[in-house]
Amino acid sequence: MWPLDDEVIGLRISGTEKIYQISSTPYIQIIGSGSRCDVVLRDRTGTIAAQHAKLVRIRSHWQIRAMDESDPAGLFRDRVPLPAFPLVPGIEIGIGDVTLVAESERSRALRRVVQRLIGLDAQHRAQVDRALRTVLTAASGLGVLTLYGHGDLASVAHLLHRHALPGRPFVRWERRTGDDPARALAAAAGGTLCVSANDLSLSRAIERIVERRRSSTTRVQLILLVAAVRRLRPLVATVAEPIVLTPLAQRKHERRRIIHELALDAAETLGIAAIRLSDADLRIIMRFDATTLPAIERATLRIVALRHWDYFARAARALGMTHAALMEWAELRGLAVTHDPGRPPQASHPQARRTS
Repeated sequence: MWPLDDEVIGLRISGTEKIYQISSTPYIQIIGSGSRCDVVLRDRTGTIAAQHAKLVRIRSHWQIRAMDESDPAGLFRDRVPLPAFPLVPGIEIGIGDVTLVAESERSRALRRVVQRLIGLDAQHRAQVDRALRTVLTAASGLGVLTLYGHGDLASVAHLLHRHALPGRPFVRWERRTGDDPARALAAAAGGTLCVSANDLSLSRAIERIVERRRSSTTRVQLILLVAAVRRLRPLVATVAEPIVLTPLAQRKHERRRIIHELALDAAETLGIAAIRLSDADLRIIMRFDATTLPAIERATLRIVALRHWDYFARAARALGMTHAALMEWAELRGLAVTHDPGRPPQASHPQARRTS
């Protein structure tokens, strides 16, 4: 089962930011090199017909069909030639020498996460799209998602899980006395099983997990956490191309942009108006929480909540934290101030601004 099922709203040329928005009207839309097409693709090699394919609305979803269904090389889904297939978020559509990626709101959000993990620059776009395809394939229960990097990889795995399989179980298996890999796999049914693969003595246990999952009819996303690519080879022969996380220390020029994007996401999560964090807020996050993307996301969410609600008690309820835990976290970052007895503590406001 494919993990994303919301409506496709655009087609993006793979490896780029060029997007063709899909009209919400139920009419047939034509894709091709002709100037009168609804989606006009530039044809450099002569492989795209003037009218190459069409989008057909079926109930609340789109289907793409080759104009010439007898041509086996006219249309591809994930590199497999097909005369017609439904548009599903995240799939790759081959039309001539152009590869399009079907996008929905959820797939765009997931891609933004992958971009923040790998890099926002243009040089990383092809790598980001390959990683996005790997994440979605693993979330559908096929293949293995392998994260390579340093730091808290389990938090990164959980971040991807929240976007690909929200509301499903997330289980982290660790070698402990009495731990049974098969029981962990059963507990992760329909969700994610996260396993650290740094200990080579776990090779056989991981191979058993892979084999059991392969023979099961229940979907489980298996994520291996690896600190060195060389450790992959003796573990599982069928491991897909690993997703290599680019350390934030190597991307200091991207951190401000990442934090501002996460602030917008945080406002949406909290159901409040967007808040643009001040330079002082950014400095606090970069000083205390810029080690990993999940740490930055968590800190940004908390500061946005504090900036909006002022009072720690209200912000703590919105964040699902205790008042004491939020106070302690804020005081360590110089965010708390003391008021007169009888009044609740408030968060300090270093030049926070609300945006319209």
